[in-house]
Amino acid sequence: MVFNAANDGLVVPYQVFSKINNYTGKRLAGYKVEVGVGLGANFKTATDLGISDQLYLSLGIGEGTTGSGGGITPSDIFEPDGLATFSHGLFGAPDSNFTTYGFFATSTAYFPVAQTCTTGGSDVACPNSVVVPSGASVPASDTIFSSGPLSTNYTSLFGDWLPSVWAPEGIFYDDDNDPTTDPVLVAWWNGTAWLKGQADNFAPVSAAELEAWAANPLYAEDVIEDVLNLGPNYIVHVGDVNGALGSAGFTGSANITVRIIPVVAADQTQPAWVGTTPAPLVITPPPVVTPPVVIPAPVVAAPAPSSGGGGSFAPWFMLALMPLFAVRRRLMKK
Repeated sequence: MVFNAANDGLVVPYQVFSKINNYTGKRLAGYKVEVGVGLGANFKTATDLGISDQLYLSLGIGEGTTGSGGGITPSDIFEPDGLATFSHGLFGAPDSNFTTYGFFATSTAYFPVAQTCTTGGSDVACPNSVVVPSGASVPASDTIFSSGPLSTNYTSLFGDWLPSVWAPEGIFYDDDNDPTTDPVLVAWWNGTAWLKGQADNFAPVSAAELEAWAANPLYAEDVIEDVLNLGPNYIVHVGDVNGALGSAGFTGSANITVRIIPVVAADQTQPAWVGTTPAPLVITPPPVVTPPVVIPAPVVAAPAPSSGGGGSFAPWFMLALMPLFAVRRRLMKK
């Protein structure tokens, strides 16, 4: 990220709420953020340039205040587990923005974060400290970095920070019927089954539930992108960068650069769900019932009339015998 630097005579803090999406194609073990001047191979940190008193990063440690009147004391702006977090809707407890626990865990998924200075590509002790408005003295660091492993409530389910190519599938419910707001995750595919969240002890989704969701257009299958997205929080302090650069003999651009460097994990194990096909969120049609085929009984022709002796008499022959029979009767009477 490149910003114009304008001097108003003050060192002004700019609080940054950002999101880093892992589209590197690799699992990540962490990240670094550096501030300086220049791009690519020409980038130099504020410490490299000797201007870290006018351009530095901080983590809000001691930069807030508590109390009032004469009882004001420095305090931290961020919680230790709030400096680099994954989605609160997936990992976290209820707060002013979320009314329920996270789908995957009831606590925050996060990286611990620390600050240092970098010169010549190596970490060094920061040469300057500055007094912030709260009265606290903080190191004028040009680098912040993930100082430990990702929390286990993430890694126990997914391993090291997932890349986009390995994002799991989920079933989402549009609870307010508004496509412009985020839907609610109700199930995720672990490679063998659709599972509910931690509130249901990751119980499998039943066939009846899948059928009901399939029949409701407010349910849909999609990628769970928020398991890829880390939200680092930090502060960029910008003062008279132009004057400091001129004093240091720098004649290049006075634009400042904040660059983010991924730290690739040693373990690149592929998740169990990669290469599997989730059970589809579709209505199962009822079975097709085929009516039985009725075959009519064969029609057999009736046999021809018979005399009983195996022969037959033609009608004209019967008529010819009748006169002869009558003559015989007359002869017998005589």
